[in-house]
Amino acid sequence: MMNGYLEGRLADNAGAGMLLTSARETAMVGKRLGVARLKLHRTGLGAGGRPKVAEVATPLKWVKAVETLHRN
Repeated sequence: MMNGYLEGRLADNAGAGMLLTSARETAMVGKRLGVARLKLHRTGLGAGGRPKVAEVATPLKWVKAVETLHRN
């Protein structure tokens, strides 16, 4: 397993595009390395690639996260 993205956020418009772009790049690297699973966090990444402390997940943020995950 490896981290599934390099930048971006699931639950807002600005971060969603960044997250999906970096997830595609990360998936290609994972495929070359033979990684079976990618890990996706609901928040952005901080120092050392660790997930930042998440904000409160409001109902609207959950809806946006679901929309992000269903985008192509």
